[in-house]
Amino acid sequence: MLAGLLEDLTLDEEKNLKLLAHSQGNVVATEAIRLASVGAVHTYVASQAALSASMFDGELSSITPQLAPFTYETPDVYSTYPGNTAGYPYFEGVADRLTDLLSYYNQVDYALVAAEVTSPCWETNNRTKPDGLLRYDYEGSLDSYAPNSAEVGFYQLLSFNQEEQWIDWKRVLNFVEHDYEIYAFGAESRSRALGAVDPVNGFVLDTESIETKGSRDLAMYGFDRFHYSHSRQFRSNIVDENPYWRAFVHDCEMQRTW
Repeated sequence: MLAGLLEDLTLDEEKNLKLLAHSQGNVVATEAIRLASVGAVHTYVASQAALSASMFDGELSSITPQLAPFTYETPDVYSTYPGNTAGYPYFEGVADRLTDLLSYYNQVDYALVAAEVTSPCWETNNRTKPDGLLRYDYEGSLDSYAPNSAEVGFYQLLSFNQEEQWIDWKRVLNFVEHDYEIYAFGAESRSRALGAVDPVNGFVLDTESIETKGSRDLAMYGFDRFHYSHSRQFRSNIVDENPYWRAFVHDCEMQRTW
């Protein structure tokens, strides 16, 4: 488990661990910080993060740009998590578990907002939940959660053969037990991905200067709406990506060797 590894890495240090996560890696990284002890990570840079911004900030109206509205089939369980922090975002308090929380974002990122249906982006995936191909669905109110006694909530429809007759069975999914499964296959976000919006509540405000610590709009460094840009800091060369990595080294208070 990553949370345990983060704690192991700081056992003999002064709890000064710096963490960079990219795209979907932020799902794992942020959850690890949530589960690890306070201070296990000093600085966390969430780069082009492919997870809902409303998991950090429950004030949907304050998240910009806004997610284009669509017909919802599930309630909002991102900004108001029904589990052990009921009424607050799922990642409520994560910012208080470390020293600096920064977002490197691109409002036109290919993998988050710009890709077409033939190569679905994060927003396309969000709009097509619950995942009908895997027979996930939701039954209940769209305005609130949890469902009443006459409703099921999130579930997956399974089939089994009994005496040569196929029978459908609703496998009910519950918070906290099935959090990961509900978010991955069932629940729709009401906000854009974190990596495609301005820094939300809890994140260090953005900056345009490499010499100033802060969240960063990657458009300043040439990141655009095309496929290559979603991971160009890894796929390109160190000369062209020098501004990105200089900013990262500065934000993490690392010693420069060039």
